[in-house]
Amino acid sequence: MVGRVMGWFLMMVGGVLAALVPPATAAAQQGTDATAQRVLDTVVVGTAEIPPRVYKYAYRNGMATSLAQVEEALASELATAFAATGQFRVRQGQIAAGEGEATVYTVTPRFEAFEDLVVGTELPQLERIVVVRKASLTVALQANREADRQALPLLPTATAVQVEEDIYPSGQEPQPSPRPLQEVARETATKLARTLLAQLNPPKILAASEWQVVLNRGSNGGFQVGDRVQFYAVREGDDPATADRATEGTVVGEGVLVRVYGDQSRATIVGENLGIEVGCLARPLLPAEATPESSAAAP
Repeated sequence: MVGRVMGWFLMMVGGVLAALVPPATAAAQQGTDATAQRVLDTVVVGTAEIPPRVYKYAYRNGMATSLAQVEEALASELATAFAATGQFRVRQGQIAAGEGEATVYTVTPRFEAFEDLVVGTELPQLERIVVVRKASLTVALQANREADRQALPLLPTATAVQVEEDIYPSGQEPQPSPRPLQEVARETATKLARTLLAQLNPPKILAASEWQVVLNRGSNGGFQVGDRVQFYAVREGDDPATADRATEGTVVGEGVLVRVYGDQSRATIVGENLGIEVGCLARPLLPAEATPESSAAAP
């Protein structure tokens, strides 16, 4: 009798859990298959624009060489960052046959600010010299759709700061590490690629239950556990390439990411659910935009 009661109890618990947990496996697999089959948009990384004021500041302060190094590094890092999202091809040469239907975007980085400070401090008692290098970079990214040469109303901007400290014996000529320059280029490129991806191709809900959803975006797209997202229902006929999609549609709720994988993530719905369902899009929220409920739900 006890065994039959326990069996009945476990069956009930299993049924409740099955009802609450979204069918992520099948829906997520369908999303993965669709991603693999669809033609990826193509990104062409253009030559960086460096305004005269940035050039002059760098030249007057002995940073011209560093600026040239960061400019070269940024071009390479942008190509790597866009490819790493898994949502873009980085074009080299012409589009291959059969891929002409893909949307091609030319992205042009524009340097808004750059600084490379190197400060050395002697420590006579220790017979050492401490050298601190601080590099900072701010870049805006203009995206143009090649089909009609239209500049998109999207201008992501990213800032990165890297600091590194090295210690040398007194009397040795300090050689500041080049790593901060490379790292500001890498961090800036990663932020820009992920921000533009979120605007051009917002994450989509693959599976949904009353209290959780599965999204087709993960760590490759910049998601992290604890990030807050806003869900919105899209309107018929919206053009994903010519409008700021993050502000379109009807907001239907918010969520907090609780599990993040490479290309997918799971979010818990917080606050009121006004119609969150499969096919709704998501927009990452800045901390200041999040509701008190979603902020409290973050780990």
